[in-house]
Amino acid sequence: MQGFYGGYQTPAHGSQDSGWGAALPELGLEYYYQIVQPDGKFGTPEYRTWWISPYVTMNAPNGSSKSSGFGAGSNQYSASATVNNYVAYGLWHATIAPVTALYLFRNRNETSMSETENARLRGGLTLVLMDMAAGYQIRDDLIVGVHHAFNIYGVKDSDFPRATEGMVGPTFTYLGFAKDNLYLAGTLDVDYHHHNTPRNVALNFMLVKSF
Repeated sequence: MQGFYGGYQTPAHGSQDSGWGAALPELGLEYYYQIVQPDGKFGTPEYRTWWISPYVTMNAPNGSSKSSGFGAGSNQYSASATVNNYVAYGLWHATIAPVTALYLFRNRNETSMSETENARLRGGLTLVLMDMAAGYQIRDDLIVGVHHAFNIYGVKDSDFPRATEGMVGPTFTYLGFAKDNLYLAGTLDVDYHHHNTPRNVALNFMLVKSF
């Protein structure tokens, strides 16, 4: 499995950084296991299923040295691990990762600490809690709902102070290309909580191709 993430996140107030960017070009491995075998037909009120999928990735530097906007702070190697859950009950669908651990190694670019000192900073361990998208299938090819994630930055081995951020907003998944194993999803997240981080609005789209 390989992936590439691009999107828009509002830059810090007064910053000249672009909000558009790319983050975490990645190579990963995911294993799918059906805890509840599918019952009924997908897209009908009788449909029931529950999948789990342990997921491990290695992420490459994105080459960005900007301080804010989408992709800021991702110019380093990193690794992440989680267990995704997909649950469907009739026309209701949810994808839930209760805990995701992300470890960021030292940045490849230097950050100016003073007029005479530069440093290659390390992000260390970040935890993402209750990263989930839950919604209702309003058409055969469209699911709409709500996305949520709570981020805790600087948990361990970090050169940055501890910071927290809660994000929530509308999400959609378009299934019109499913016959080609191609899926489109998007979120518009607004922070409902932030500590030691600027206020953020993030618009993200994800195009997934299964083989």
